Amino acid sequence: MYAISQNQTVRIANITNADDREYYSDILVRHHYLESSELNRNTIVHVAKRGQEVVAIVTWEHRQQSWFSLRDRLVGWTNEQRDSRLKYVVENRRFLMLSKEPNLASSVLAQSLSRLDEDAERKLGHRFLLAETFVDPSQGYTGTCYKAAGWTEVGLTSGGRGRDTRSRKLYFIKELKKDAVAKLRAPDFSVSDITNPRQSVLSLERINIKSLKKQLESVPEYRRRASQYYPLPALLALLLTGVLCGNTRVSDIYRWTGSLSIEVIRSLGLRKHPSYKALWRPLRNVNQDSLSLALCAWLKEQTDAACTVTPSLKVLSLDGKALRAGSKAGGTEIHLLTLIDTIAKVVRAQVAVPTKTNEIPVARTLLLSETLDAATVVTADALHTQRETADLIQKKRLLPLCR
Repeated sequence: MYAISQNQTVRIANITNADDREYYSDILVRHHYLESSELNRNTIVHVAKRGQEVVAIVTWEHRQQSWFSLRDRLVGWTNEQRDSRLKYVVENRRFLMLSKEPNLASSVLAQSLSRLDEDAERKLGHRFLLAETFVDPSQGYTGTCYKAAGWTEVGLTSGGRGRDTRSRKLYFIKELKKDAVAKLRAPDFSVSDITNPRQSVLSLERINIKSLKKQLESVPEYRRRASQYYPLPALLALLLTGVLCGNTRVSDIYRWTGSLSIEVIRSLGLRKHPSYKALWRPLRNVNQDSLSLALCAWLKEQTDAACTVTPSLKVLSLDGKALRAGSKAGGTEIHLLTLIDTIAKVVRAQVAVPTKTNEIPVARTLLLSETLDAATVVTADALHTQRETADLIQKKRLLPLCR
């Protein structure tokens, strides 16, 4: 979120409707100094709005020019590598600011880049590694907003055919992933280099939001008076759904929320799009234990519903972790013990380990809440090789199952 003026923020919208794209293309033609938009079916069009006011238009297009000396020397790839990997390079084709507010241009550019992955994957089927753009100094532009947004100036172009038909341009690049340039020239490049393999991403349609909200109703209200606009179960459902859709930061969830239609927002139980503070406050103030229990109950419900009727192997794994930098919270280390279904790849339960004990008694409490049968395998660290824990698992496996 970027605050531009009091109580007003800028949201980025991806324009996909044909009529809307034609409308914004006309604005580019009339107001951009190049007097053209160059939109095609592969162009990603981002419009920055503050309320109903359009403050900027940003367009992106994956590179099609097979040879460009400045880029090729910078990357250092072979001709074969360039031909196969050029689609992972995106060019900022047009950047039109319709407002002259200080710092607004770099803020819009940063927001547009932050959601480029999501829109590119939806439209083109892949993400980008490197962004590039050209700035015309003869028009009085020096690329200040690009520098402020973290772009790197590489140098001047040669000026095109004949060296007189057009002016030389400043060439800027920005790595969209860590070590993007090195990855583009690496001999063992793979698709995993442009994604985060540890982050599972679901589509909104695949998430049972209704059952999620029902489970979250057990989370106690922390506010003195419940909000009619932002009911707590609906806010928490929106936050968790945002994470499941691949957004790992509050700022990313806020931008993703802005891209949802008002019909989707209302179906969640919210009257309007929540503000950044409305999304951030529950994460700080809600009862974390209750939220964890509700979420784990929902995950168990979803995985159990997806299981086949015939018995199949179930593997449960106990794993304890100390939260990174957790000692900063109240001066004590945050230690969590998690029970994971390694086949379904979901968390069955997660609780905090008290500071005056260890994982052993907590693990037994977690196992008591689970249904274990002859087709269940339980794995754990060497710490849990205790006779009492083994007896508990064996006794639960021998209990008759109620279907």
